[in-house]
Amino acid sequence: MAMDCGGFDGFELQTQFSIDPEIMVQADGSGPVKFGLEGDGDPATYFGKVKKFDDFTLPKMPGFVFSMKNGDLDLKTGQKVEQEKLIAPKPDNWRGLYLGQAEVKLPAEYDFTGGGKPITLDEGAFAIAEDGGHGQFFKTNLVSLDKGKIGNWRYSVDSLTLNVDEGKSKGTYLAGQLKVPVLDEPFRYSGELKINGNYSRMAIKPEAGSRGMGLWSGKLALSPDSDVDAVLKDFGNGKQFTPMQT
Repeated sequence: MAMDCGGFDGFELQTQFSIDPEIMVQADGSGPVKFGLEGDGDPATYFGKVKKFDDFTLPKMPGFVFSMKNGDLDLKTGQKVEQEKLIAPKPDNWRGLYLGQAEVKLPAEYDFTGGGKPITLDEGAFAIAEDGGHGQFFKTNLVSLDKGKIGNWRYSVDSLTLNVDEGKSKGTYLAGQLKVPVLDEPFRYSGELKINGNYSRMAIKPEAGSRGMGLWSGKLALSPDSDVDAVLKDFGNGKQFTPMQT
């Protein structure tokens, strides 16, 4: 209802949508996620830009807190969010809520950097449909080569990525560089960060190829089957990855 100095000036219908709590709920525990459309949206056709709503969590991913900056709703019409923007695996018949700029705060046990605060993957997108959420979130330049340590090796985390499918985590993946003392130059790696309660493990594969060993006037050949496993330990003055004994 609108009023001005002249009194009653009419009603404006405000349409609000609510998301099934089995898909997502408000992060503060206050109930289902509710949202409306921007002024140019059309509630009658379930299509339009979504107003920013509060942080939320997914029932199948406790401890992960998601937030959004903008979104698009498409539930019914022939209009669709541009397919190149979709992350859902079936873009041809996808209908739902698409969050084009989203981020996720990881649970405390994912803080392998020793920074003392949760890691936030601040670049991402999320498509929400009847079968849950599908998305990808990542952060770049998380750990520099001069800061990361695996025993007496140095490592960087140039990217950390979380994949979500049907409202469940499908893995957290990292990529960066490793610097081994006997090798002349750092080499690239990729792998997975595995969390089980307070147990954190890094399972990575170095990029295959030949590496110089100037100290011994030789070379080291890394095969595609080479791998490195490290477990996160707390040494009292900070957390550090330590190579696993195999």
